Amino acid sequence: MKILTILAHPSKDSFNHALLRQYIKGTKQNHQVKTIYLGDLKFDPILHEGYKKIQTLEPDLLDAQKKILWADKITIFTPIWWTTPPALFKGFIERTLHPTFAFNNPSGNKYEKLLKGRNARIIATMDAPLLYYKFIVGDPLYKQMKGTLSFCGISPIQKTYISSLKFKTNKQTNEILKQIYKVGLNEK
Repeated sequence: MKILTILAHPSKDSFNHALLRQYIKGTKQNHQVKTIYLGDLKFDPILHEGYKKIQTLEPDLLDAQKKILWADKITIFTPIWWTTPPALFKGFIERTLHPTFAFNNPSGNKYEKLLKGRNARIIATMDAPLLYYKFIVGDPLYKQMKGTLSFCGISPIQKTYISSLKFKTNKQTNEILKQIYKVGLNEK
């Protein structure tokens, strides 16, 4: 399987990056892997005119689109800040998954899902307790990602949440890293 990993955290000195490294270490045993580091990309994350006019894509976004088309699975590593991923990630999604690449509406009635045949996994970290995030806040990250990705044909979407991160001990974070390695190793 061909797996595209996306690091939505802008810093490579983050726990999300450590998770990404462990996942890749596991997936490389049986799969091909490519990675997009959003913090390294050079692009304007603002969709200035909505989709009335498709902005010219920067070279980094064109390369990202090639990687998306290459992939069978897309695994996203993101922190949850203010209940959703960083703004840079939302800008990346809005600019990259535009009409004619990710979806199309040629007849005006029915949308074509142009990224069918792919699935996704979200691995997200947060300082909030999981029960609070899922049941009080309503799991906005998953709702947002499921709505966006499934609209483009990417389905199913699996999720792994690592909650209460700031309260974890070193022993607990090391155990989490081992678990994510196993997720990568057993990826299907």
